[in-house]
Amino acid sequence: MKDEQLFRGLRHEEIVMHEKQHADEVQQHYGDTDAYRISAKRQKQRTPNEKEQLSAMHKQLDQRLTTLYRDGHKATDPDVQQIVKEQHDFIDTYYYPCELSIFASLGQMYVSDDRFRAYYDAYAPGLSSFYSEAISHYAEATSN
Repeated sequence: MKDEQLFRGLRHEEIVMHEKQHADEVQQHYGDTDAYRISAKRQKQRTPNEKEQLSAMHKQLDQRLTTLYRDGHKATDPDVQQIVKEQHDFIDTYYYPCELSIFASLGQMYVSDDRFRAYYDAYAPGLSSFYSEAISHYAEATSN
């Protein structure tokens, strides 16, 4: 698959399909958390166009990270860490308050959950592990 296709943001119909597909699981695991309630409220208030714009913004972060990974940058590289910071800020700003511990857990999930691993490794084999390592470094460095 060409990069243009890989990094294309989702259309509204695709976003709705994914939300429905995973709604029960997300509700079961996170439904009693403030983060879930805040994220659900924010998402409900968005227009279809706003949802598509956020998807495109997320894909741009993924593309920048993938480019650095393909070019051989280390997870600790300042350019990589800048993207990780932007991703952390993106989640915190648009979805839910994302404490460092939550963000670090997301990074671990990118390698422990087959679906997340497949999502990132579709961009480049091994990207999920690289991203997880980069997030772990970011969380450690930021908390000090």
